[in-house]
Amino acid sequence: MPKINEYTEKTSPDDVDIFLLQDASATKKITFLSIFNQIKTKLGLGGLATKSKISQEDLEAALLNLINGKLTASGMSNDLITTDATKALAAPQGKKLLDFIGTLTALTTTEKTNLVLAINELVTSIDALNRNLQITQTSLTSANAAYFDGNCFAFYLPGGAYIIKAHIILTGAIISGHNAEAFKGFPFKWKYITDIPGATLNNGTSIVMQGGQGESSLKLGTGHGALPVGTIIDVLAVFPPQFVI
Repeated sequence: MPKINEYTEKTSPDDVDIFLLQDASATKKITFLSIFNQIKTKLGLGGLATKSKISQEDLEAALLNLINGKLTASGMSNDLITTDATKALAAPQGKKLLDFIGTLTALTTTEKTNLVLAINELVTSIDALNRNLQITQTSLTSANAAYFDGNCFAFYLPGGAYIIKAHIILTGAIISGHNAEAFKGFPFKWKYITDIPGATLNNGTSIVMQGGQGESSLKLGTGHGALPVGTIIDVLAVFPPQFVI
């Protein structure tokens, strides 16, 4: 049997994972879920800790449990007053928490109802904020299959910016200065006729890609020489909100 420090470490135990413990009579086993539930009970959280929304009854019951009896099991008196400096609630932050809990118990029924509504509105707002912070991806289609083949994506970022990423392989030779439409279907339109920085050929040479004002497509600009079949064009560009409509 290896030494304890030689076992593989697991930092996120599952509910069914087993720990060994020793009580007054024998060595026994316990699951991580049982430990977690016991900690919730000691803290006076009960089932409230796992709820995404709470009712007025949930709030009142939690306050009652916290004030009347649940702290006794952890060595504190029912009135939440302790002079033991080793207790967490004896710290300045803990005392402020106790003052706040006392304030909550003094609320009227209407005020508690309004508090619960406000908490649930906050939960809903946070959910909406999380969705708004997500990055969305749009896959674009080749506008001219006679010349272009590859992948092009538009990534919408929080705050309204876009990242354009394309990997294009020419399937047909293009003469110098040919302004060919490469991809279409962008989730926005260009606010200006603008050269798109960050486009290079497979030999490392910079090349002009272009967005047309009021259009939702990507074009190969006019400032290029003849490009043979098999030429690879890579594009990686970031556009702030003021450049798109």
